[in-house]
Amino acid sequence: MFDYFISLGSSCITSASMSKFGLRSYSGPFDWLVTNKFDWILKYMETDFQGFLQKNDLERYDNNENHFKLKESGFLFMHETGSYEEIKSKYQRRIERFIKMEKNKVCFLRSCASQSEIEYIIQNRDYINHVIKKYNVENEIVFLLSYEANVNKDFPFKYFKKREKYKNNSRKNMRAWFDGMDNFIRFCGENYSALSLINNLAVDRVKEDKLLYVYEHRYRTLEALLNYNFSKDMNFDKIIIYGIGATGKEFYKKIRESVKVIAFIDRDRAGYKYDGIKIISPKECKNIEGGGKIKIVVSATHDFKNIETELKKINNKMEITSLDDILEMD
Repeated sequence: MFDYFISLGSSCITSASMSKFGLRSYSGPFDWLVTNKFDWILKYMETDFQGFLQKNDLERYDNNENHFKLKESGFLFMHETGSYEEIKSKYQRRIERFIKMEKNKVCFLRSCASQSEIEYIIQNRDYINHVIKKYNVENEIVFLLSYEANVNKDFPFKYFKKREKYKNNSRKNMRAWFDGMDNFIRFCGENYSALSLINNLAVDRVKEDKLLYVYEHRYRTLEALLNYNFSKDMNFDKIIIYGIGATGKEFYKKIRESVKVIAFIDRDRAGYKYDGIKIISPKECKNIEGGGKIKIVVSATHDFKNIETELKKINNKMEITSLDDILEMD
């Protein structure tokens, strides 16, 4: 029996599907990255992540301020927000937990990125075993292959193949990588504590229910926004919009001709501009004068109470309202 299953990539589909099937206990350093080079996974594991996420090894890509990669390994980060220090600290915690878990009996899961990776695995059996068994000789690795992968009898590790082609990167499909892999699911069930499965599934259910609520709330707000008549008097001349997601941008488009938007607040995109308007962090609200002349409208309405509390701690003179209140939603 394994104490843990741990994802070694090569993308989010592995960890997302592990969550769906109750195999994921904690966040690991490779869970949400695109890691096409398996040799670099092994190198980081062998050296206890020496040099991982060094600031001079980072660069932006595809013109997205939240996307960056490690120049040397080519690993892609597509889900991180916050400052470098915050991200580095988060990954340090994940690395420390990862190493601690390795000392138990672990089954590592790796979804192969390419046919060339399969050839690499065949040629480097001893090295792979050396790395995964570094902290516990009972540790194993299982490879998950796409349906079209060409595997011969020389493949040196346990593997399972997906029955059909992976469709797209929708959230539903990301969590469906293991669907139809009955032999693999049976293997996991036979080699993992039923109590651990139940506990992990319970945690995943809570997260999914919360996420479903957020999605539904955003949809309702956006639907109301698109149908709202903004010819009504909004009772203020200048506003700051909190949130520059789809809802915040749509709200801005609706009111930009009649109300002056002087800034957006978004901690993840602070320092950039949208349509020539500056994007500031919540902390920068400290210098905003209160009173009725300027109002902050929170477009992330599902989390309004927490956002309002945060902003009031920074500047208790600010007038803050929820977009749902403007839209007269219940």
